[in-house]
Amino acid sequence: LNKKFEVNDLGDLHWYLAIKVEREDGVFKLSQEQYVKAIIAAANLPKGELVAKATPETEVLMKLTKEMGPQTEEEKKDMALVPYRQILGMLMYLMVCCRPDIMHACKMLAQFCTNPGKQHWTAMKRVLRYLAGTADLQLCLRGGEEPPLLEVFVDADGSDGFAAEGRGVLGVLSSITTLTDEHGVPVRAFFKWYAPFTTTVSRSDAETELMGIDQGHRDGIYCRGICKDLGAKQRVRTTVFSDCRSLDLR
Repeated sequence: LNKKFEVNDLGDLHWYLAIKVEREDGVFKLSQEQYVKAIIAAANLPKGELVAKATPETEVLMKLTKEMGPQTEEEKKDMALVPYRQILGMLMYLMVCCRPDIMHACKMLAQFCTNPGKQHWTAMKRVLRYLAGTADLQLCLRGGEEPPLLEVFVDADGSDGFAAEGRGVLGVLSSITTLTDEHGVPVRAFFKWYAPFTTTVSRSDAETELMGIDQGHRDGIYCRGICKDLGAKQRVRTTVFSDCRSLDLR
């Protein structure tokens, strides 16, 4: 870059858009602990309500509905003082950058941002408690001499507990593997994740799972193109993993 542009070399990257970057033995460790603290501070929760949790308690998110929005003028005034949309936006940035573990929670909470109620806010506070207990988690990326192996993991659910207006819920994770640990277990680094609803109504769990597998294949094709552009062309077929037991695709 110095040959074409006038730049100042400030050394190794340590912070980038609220993301802390650490290097250790060839591993890039990305974290947003300070940003998590900023989210919790913006929520302005009483100390008694901020009890760290080890899990996001997603079963509560499955039961949220639009009917839980404020019904009376008094309830609307109370919710107008709650920073629901602000916190949701901050959570979504956190999810996109380093925290795929909250993508389902963000997706469920985002459905009610136009008219959130007290139960929606309570569910959001549960996510904040989870983040308070896991603020130091890091997303680790490592390289290797051999081209990384691309893999795609898919899960889908069309049950009543997840479905929104008859649509199923998908979860897609794309990872690269460059080496194995001392026990021979592949060390995967996730670099692309999202949890969309199916674009059409599902008539069964099997159909939802098939939609998820199809979405995983499309994601695999897209990621193979990225790997090729970055000089890491895949030499073998990309495997799409799914826990679907309704179909025998052998």
